[in-house]
Amino acid sequence: MSQEGFWDNSDRSTKVVKELKGLKFSVEPWETASKKLQELKELTGILQSQDSGLISEVALSIEMLSQGVEELEFKTLLDGPFDSRGAILSINSGAGGTESCDWVSMIFRMYSRFAEKHGYAVKTTDILLAKKQALRILRL
Repeated sequence: MSQEGFWDNSDRSTKVVKELKGLKFSVEPWETASKKLQELKELTGILQSQDSGLISEVALSIEMLSQGVEELEFKTLLDGPFDSRGAILSINSGAGGTESCDWVSMIFRMYSRFAEKHGYAVKTTDILLAKKQALRILRL
Protein backbone atom coordinates (compact mmCIF):
# COMPACT_ATOMS: atom_id res chain seq x y z
CA MET A 1 0.00 0.00 0.00
CA SER A 2 2.96 2.27 0.47
CA GLN A 3 4.25 1.54 -3.02
CA GLU A 4 4.33 4.42 -5.41
CA GLY A 5 1.27 4.40 -7.68
CA PHE A 6 -0.66 1.91 -5.53
CA TRP A 7 -3.65 4.23 -5.19
CA ASP A 8 -3.66 5.14 -8.91
CA ASN A 9 -5.61 1.99 -9.82
CA SER A 10 -8.73 2.32 -7.66
CA ASP A 11 -10.13 -1.13 -8.51
CA ARG A 12 -6.93 -2.90 -7.53
CA SER A 13 -6.36 -0.81 -4.41
CA THR A 14 -9.96 -1.34 -3.26
CA LYS A 15 -9.60 -5.08 -3.70
CA VAL A 16 -6.32 -5.15 -1.73
CA VAL A 17 -7.73 -3.00 1.09
CA LYS A 18 -10.83 -5.21 1.31
CA GLU A 19 -8.66 -8.33 1.48
CA LEU A 20 -6.47 -6.71 4.16
CA LYS A 21 -9.51 -5.86 6.27
CA GLY A 22 -10.76 -9.42 5.97
CA LEU A 23 -7.41 -10.82 7.05
CA LYS A 24 -7.20 -8.41 9.98
CA PHE A 25 -10.72 -9.38 11.00
CA SER A 26 -9.61 -13.03 11.08
CA VAL A 27 -6.24 -12.56 12.77
CA GLU A 28 -6.86 -9.87 15.40
CA PRO A 29 -9.15 -11.95 17.66
CA TRP A 30 -6.52 -14.72 17.77
CA GLU A 31 -3.79 -12.21 18.60
CA THR A 32 -5.93 -10.75 21.39
CA ALA A 33 -6.60 -14.23 22.81
CA SER A 34 -2.89 -15.04 22.63
CA LYS A 35 -1.97 -11.86 24.51
CA LYS A 36 -4.61 -12.58 27.15
CA LEU A 37 -3.26 -16.13 27.56
CA GLN A 38 0.28 -14.81 28.01
CA GLU A 39 -0.94 -12.32 30.65
CA LEU A 40 -2.75 -15.06 32.53
CA LYS A 41 0.32 -17.33 32.42
CA GLU A 42 2.45 -14.57 33.88
CA LEU A 43 -0.15 -13.82 36.54
CA THR A 44 -0.43 -17.46 37.61
CA GLY A 45 3.35 -17.63 37.92
CA ILE A 46 3.31 -14.66 40.29
CA LEU A 47 0.39 -15.87 42.43
CA GLN A 48 1.60 -19.25 43.73
CA SER A 49 -1.48 -19.61 46.00
CA GLN A 50 -1.05 -16.26 47.78
CA ASP A 51 -4.53 -14.76 47.47
CA SER A 52 -7.47 -17.11 47.02
CA GLY A 53 -9.71 -14.29 45.77
CA LEU A 54 -7.26 -13.39 43.04
CA ILE A 55 -6.77 -17.05 42.16
CA SER A 56 -10.51 -17.52 41.66
CA GLU A 57 -10.59 -14.38 39.51
CA VAL A 58 -7.76 -15.74 37.35
CA ALA A 59 -9.57 -19.09 37.08
CA LEU A 60 -12.69 -17.27 35.89
CA SER A 61 -10.62 -15.33 33.34
CA ILE A 62 -9.13 -18.58 32.08
CA GLU A 63 -12.61 -20.08 31.68
CA MET A 64 -13.82 -17.00 29.77
CA LEU A 65 -10.74 -17.13 27.53
CA SER A 66 -11.38 -20.81 26.86
CA GLN A 67 -14.97 -20.07 25.81
CA GLY A 68 -13.76 -17.23 23.58
CA VAL A 69 -11.26 -19.52 21.87
CA GLU A 70 -13.99 -22.11 21.29
CA GLU A 71 -16.12 -19.45 19.58
CA LEU A 72 -13.15 -18.42 17.43
CA GLU A 73 -12.58 -22.05 16.44
CA PHE A 74 -16.23 -22.35 15.42
CA LYS A 75 -15.98 -19.20 13.31
CA THR A 76 -12.77 -20.49 11.74
CA LEU A 77 -14.57 -23.66 10.66
CA LEU A 78 -17.05 -21.45 8.79
CA ASP A 79 -14.39 -19.48 6.98
CA GLY A 80 -14.13 -21.14 3.57
CA PRO A 81 -14.29 -19.33 0.23
CA PHE A 82 -18.09 -19.50 0.07
CA ASP A 83 -18.87 -19.15 3.77
CA SER A 84 -19.32 -15.39 3.60
CA ARG A 85 -22.52 -16.03 1.70
CA GLY A 86 -25.88 -16.99 3.18
CA ALA A 87 -27.26 -20.49 3.43
CA ILE A 88 -30.74 -21.71 2.67
CA LEU A 89 -32.11 -24.54 4.76
CA SER A 90 -35.32 -26.26 3.71
CA ILE A 91 -37.15 -28.48 6.20
CA ASN A 92 -39.89 -30.78 4.88
CA SER A 93 -42.27 -32.81 7.03
CA GLY A 94 -43.19 -35.42 4.46
CA ALA A 95 -46.03 -37.79 5.33
CA GLY A 96 -47.20 -38.19 8.88
CA GLY A 97 -49.85 -35.60 9.60
CA THR A 98 -49.88 -33.37 12.63
CA GLU A 99 -46.96 -35.03 14.40
CA SER A 100 -44.61 -34.53 11.48
CA CYS A 101 -45.69 -30.88 11.19
CA ASP A 102 -44.97 -30.41 14.89
CA TRP A 103 -41.57 -32.05 14.43
CA VAL A 104 -40.74 -29.66 11.57
CA SER A 105 -41.71 -26.72 13.77
CA MET A 106 -39.38 -27.93 16.53
CA ILE A 107 -36.49 -28.48 14.13
CA PHE A 108 -37.09 -25.08 12.56
CA ARG A 109 -37.01 -23.41 15.96
CA MET A 110 -33.85 -25.32 16.93
CA TYR A 111 -31.96 -24.21 13.82
CA SER A 112 -33.23 -20.64 14.15
CA ARG A 113 -32.11 -20.34 17.76
CA PHE A 114 -28.73 -21.95 17.00
CA ALA A 115 -28.07 -19.48 14.18
CA GLU A 116 -29.12 -16.46 16.24
CA LYS A 117 -27.03 -17.64 19.21
CA HIS A 118 -23.96 -17.76 16.97
CA GLY A 119 -24.51 -14.27 15.56
CA TYR A 120 -26.18 -15.09 12.25
CA ALA A 121 -29.16 -13.17 10.95
CA VAL A 122 -32.13 -15.45 10.32
CA LYS A 123 -34.82 -14.72 7.77
CA THR A 124 -37.78 -16.99 7.09
CA THR A 125 -38.36 -16.93 3.36
CA ASP A 126 -41.30 -19.30 3.02
CA ILE A 127 -43.71 -21.31 5.13
CA LEU A 128 -46.14 -23.58 3.27
CA LEU A 129 -49.12 -24.78 5.28
CA ALA A 130 -46.85 -25.59 8.23
CA LYS A 131 -45.51 -28.58 6.29
CA LYS A 132 -42.43 -26.96 4.85
CA GLN A 133 -40.32 -24.23 6.32
CA ALA A 134 -37.40 -22.56 4.63
CA LEU A 135 -34.82 -20.73 6.67
CA ARG A 136 -32.23 -18.36 5.32
CA ILE A 137 -29.16 -17.91 7.49
CA LEU A 138 -27.13 -14.83 6.70
CA ARG A 139 -23.57 -14.23 7.83
CA LEU A 140 -23.13 -10.94 9.70
